Amino acid sequence: MDTVGKGVGLLIVYSAGLGIPFLLTTVAMKGFFRIFSKIKKYMGLIQKISGSILVLLGILMITGKLTLITSKLGFLNTLAW
Repeated sequence: MDTVGKGVGLLIVYSAGLGIPFLLTTVAMKGFFRIFSKIKKYMGLIQKISGSILVLLGILMITGKLTLITSKLGFLNTLAW
């Protein structure tokens, strides 16, 4: 009987761990939609900038110059713990 009780307890904890993130996501969706509605008018610009960055990264990867980014952004390493 002890193993059955332990199994039920583990199942409850597992189910809670699986379900709580979904519940929190549901609660946060209202705030997300409020923020998203404010930036929706800039989505075209955001997509163009993001696409340009991806193309630039692709070119740097193909030419073998991707290390240029790490050399220019080395100061960000000071932000790490």
